[in-house]
Amino acid sequence: MQTTLENRIEHSEELKNEINDYQLKIDNLNDPDKLDLILQEHGYGRDGEVLHKFEVPEAVTPLEETIKRERSKSAFELFVEFIIGTNDESQ
Repeated sequence: MQTTLENRIEHSEELKNEINDYQLKIDNLNDPDKLDLILQEHGYGRDGEVLHKFEVPEAVTPLEETIKRERSKSAFELFVEFIIGTNDESQ
């Protein structure tokens, strides 16, 4: 019973250390200097080489989908229809 308790305590300590290591790695990703080192460890770039990091833009809706989507009329279109009197409600 005592040995299983000691094994579990030892295992929990190992898990806590592993969690701390992962948290440190996550924190290092926010530091640009450390990020370069992390990328080099994983085979990106060489010592002294400048690595350019870019923000990933939001996904853009495909043009086809945008054109096919039913849209509301612009303020200008509504104004012109009001002046001309060809809005959908009067027909």
